[in-house]
Amino acid sequence: MQLSECLKQIDWYMWLQWRRYACESGNVNLTNTEMEYLYALISSSPQGIRLTDLANLLGLTKASASAMVSKLEKQGYVQRQANPSDARTSHLLPTEKAFDVQKEDLNAYQQTADAVGKVLTAEELRQLHALLGKVCDALWSAETGSGTLAGLCIDPEKI
Repeated sequence: MQLSECLKQIDWYMWLQWRRYACESGNVNLTNTEMEYLYALISSSPQGIRLTDLANLLGLTKASASAMVSKLEKQGYVQRQANPSDARTSHLLPTEKAFDVQKEDLNAYQQTADAVGKVLTAEELRQLHALLGKVCDALWSAETGSGTLAGLCIDPEKI
C-alpha cells in the first residue's frame, strides 16, 4: 500500500473512532468549522477571548465569527462573560460541553495509538514515534515557518 493510501486509511479509522464517541455523546452534528471555533476558544486565554480577537485569530470577518458564536452559544458550547476592563465587550469562553468534545477527540487519538501499540513491537513503536515527530516538525515548519504550532491558533498542550 502506498504511503498516501496508508495515511488515508489512518485518517478514516480515526474519523470513525471520533464518530463513535460523538454519537454516544450527541456531539455528532458539529461541523469542521464549528470544531475549529471550539478549538480556538479552548486554546485561548483562560479569561476568554473577545469576538474581534477570535475573528482575527481565525482570519474571518467579525460578522461571520459573530454568527457562528451565536450558533455555538445556542447549542451550549460557548458562553459570554462580561469583560471587566471594558463594559462594551464580553469574553467568549468554552463551556464544559466544549471541553467534552475535546475529550472525545483525545479519546479517539488514544484509541488509535493503543491499536497501533498492539501490532508493533516496542522498538517499532519507538521508531514510529520518532519518525512521526520528524514528519510533524517538518510539516509544521512548512506551515508556520517555525517547526511548531506557535504560529497558529492551536495550543498543542490543549489538544
